[in-house]
Amino acid sequence: LLGVVYGMFPNVNVGMSYGATGLIGTGNVIVNDLPGFFIRYRVIEESHDFPALAIGFDSQGRDGWLPGSKQYVFKSPGVYLVASKNYSFWGTVSFHGGMNYTFERHDGDESPSVFAGFEKSVFDRISIMAEYDFAFDNDRDAKGFWNGNFAAGVRVSTDIGVNIGYYFKNLLTSKFYHDKVIRELYVQYVRYI
Repeated sequence: LLGVVYGMFPNVNVGMSYGATGLIGTGNVIVNDLPGFFIRYRVIEESHDFPALAIGFDSQGRDGWLPGSKQYVFKSPGVYLVASKNYSFWGTVSFHGGMNYTFERHDGDESPSVFAGFEKSVFDRISIMAEYDFAFDNDRDAKGFWNGNFAAGVRVSTDIGVNIGYYFKNLLTSKFYHDKVIRELYVQYVRYI
């Protein structure tokens, strides 16, 4: 998955992404059906007493396009609302949570979903993170509290704007498209222009 995000204004980010699975290794290459589009607006800045609040839209699903199902393994967030708050605690710890409503409805599951997570700095350049997406919009008939996507990982940041992360997704092996843990390598380049 390759994506670009641009900060148009101080509180507005826009972006697009496109991807494929099977580019490395064996098997067929399956390209995403459409590019993904992204816009986020920070409605409220974080303060000492209150979290930051943002609304947005993201049409990019994750972990591969399923041509037969006409959706991604993990559906795109769609329209979302998220709150986040940072604290000083042996470095920095951040908490976030929100809800989303996707427009990928080919499986008939029209529920909104809820997610929450945290990130903790370990050293100056290393952070650990975890997130649980309840996936109410992606769980088909497997209704229940623990049928979502639990992900955890580590990220290393550098002085030159490169961030590298390694994540494990679906750690509870919920049966979305398959019941396997997904590994993801993430490389991000940030530049102010």
